[in-house]
Amino acid sequence: LVSTWYNILGAFHKSRPDLAQRCLQCMQNYIEWIDITLVTTEQWVNLLFYLLGVDLLREEACDCLFEIVTKRMENPSPKLKLLQRLNICYVLPSMIKVLVAEIEQEREDYSEEQFGLKMARLSMNVGNELLDVIEKAEGHANQNTATPETRQHAHALAEEALRLLDGSLPWLCSLFGVPHTAVSTGMLDFITPYVAKL
Repeated sequence: LVSTWYNILGAFHKSRPDLAQRCLQCMQNYIEWIDITLVTTEQWVNLLFYLLGVDLLREEACDCLFEIVTKRMENPSPKLKLLQRLNICYVLPSMIKVLVAEIEQEREDYSEEQFGLKMARLSMNVGNELLDVIEKAEGHANQNTATPETRQHAHALAEEALRLLDGSLPWLCSLFGVPHTAVSTGMLDFITPYVAKL
């Protein structure tokens, strides 16, 4: 099934964007429960980020990335590895820069605003997932039954997540400059717990 999705998107994203849209919409319904490694290979990640730049498909691609980023994981280690594998903290800044530039040029049609909302939601949840990794890792480190090795590993996870989060803060905050209230106010859901964490 995953191979079929990939083949459809690769073959038809230009000639049949309507078919590619439906394919991405179908993916969104499966990501929650399939093995996440199936859609986070280097080929898949590159394809989804590429589709973020295709006007007719970027909203659906953004939704798929959102489902991947928010995939429920109880253990903080695989979640951090997932975010690192996506390389999303290094790719999203350039996408946000383009989005803000487009809006500043007054390309304020409905599609533009919807994409802005989806990008804000994705970005906000990257931050929230990193905060969750830190909280869970610190919780593991503070357990009475934790061994010294467990504590050391948990502290290392928390430090790496915090490093990624601190590095992401400038581009996350740039979304406050987007002149759409729903986009900028949506970021408060991330900023509030981040400030509380400080």
